[in-house]
Amino acid sequence: METITIENEQLIKRYEIKDTPFVIVCLDDVYFGTMGQYKITNDYTTKEEAEEATTRLTWNNITNLIILLNELLNKQKP
Repeated sequence: METITIENEQLIKRYEIKDTPFVIVCLDDVYFGTMGQYKITNDYTTKEEAEEATTRLTWNNITNLIILLNELLNKQKP
């Protein structure tokens, strides 16, 4: 877990999901899944809910990841 405190004293907690590129972020008691700097899930009240939503294989999650990866690849083109 990585904890970051920003200027206005907000506490950000980060929980890596083992064997994945995903991280659960907790901000003001709200949990959500991320990949890099991109938020990829809705907000949840528990870390476990956010982790389950982040790692669940659904067509919605697969589509979101394809869009995200496409965006990242397009940013790398000269």
